[in-house]
Amino acid sequence: MPLDRNTRGQRDFSNTMAWANSSACATWLHSSLPTPALAHALNERTKAVLPDDYRVLLRCYDPRVLPEIQAVLRADQAAGYWALDGQWAYVDRARTFRVIDLSPVRTSATFEAPLVLTQPQADQLLAAAEVDTVMPELMRESPDAFMAVPIADRAAFTKRALQVADQFALEALADRVMFCVLTLELGVGFENSEQWASLMVKVKQRQLTLLQAIEQAIKK
Repeated sequence: MPLDRNTRGQRDFSNTMAWANSSACATWLHSSLPTPALAHALNERTKAVLPDDYRVLLRCYDPRVLPEIQAVLRADQAAGYWALDGQWAYVDRARTFRVIDLSPVRTSATFEAPLVLTQPQADQLLAAAEVDTVMPELMRESPDAFMAVPIADRAAFTKRALQVADQFALEALADRVMFCVLTLELGVGFENSEQWASLMVKVKQRQLTLLQAIEQAIKK
């Protein structure tokens, strides 16, 4: 969809900006590459392989994933991956307009699919993806409290709560979601309160499950 300076192009840009601000569903890519070459190049950049030769679809077109890719790539990987000769723009989770400057296409920095990711890179991408798995669960489990969090802060809130959940060795998705719900309902830092501190120590030591800790906290 070319966004020209004519009336239709301006209208289309306004529409895509509205989409980007209401949901993570739009990015803008400007490149000097011919359309067929650009389409091929983008298709190649969706191909990635994790350790143990596990092949995956890398959703580089997703504005939630795009900045995470930028964050994990090594310099030598980035030189080829971003060689699309132009700019790639998106609206981030804080509703800020961001631009990735794309390097010129050079023979010395060509991209060869698939993108091979190391275990730390894969772990970082998976951790980022967990936020998008948990947020819909928070909307279902505690809609009023989650809606009370400003939309630009929801991803950061969820990420911080999951990081705290890590400190208590909560690994199961259900437990991680429940910990985030407790943070929503009881407030950030609830785990350090008099009612919860000793219980959460036992959860960390695996003497109690999170559900058992909740049951005991209710009785206090």
